[in-house]
Amino acid sequence: MQDKLIKLCGLYRNVSQKTGKEYFTGNLTLFSKVLIFENPEKQTDTDPTHILYVAEREPKTGAKH
Repeated sequence: MQDKLIKLCGLYRNVSQKTGKEYFTGNLTLFSKVLIFENPEKQTDTDPTHILYVAEREPKTGAKH
């Protein structure tokens, strides 16, 4: 059986002004966003290369909860 892909959001490449490291971010919902960072604790081939986080997104002006 073929897997169906479900698009959750677009991702945008960014560079941290603090560290200079590249990361990706995208808006998941009106009030949440995803961030993908390289795994700084990767030590073996079985460790993940990146970590996905979900964070609260500040609503745009005029948006209501």
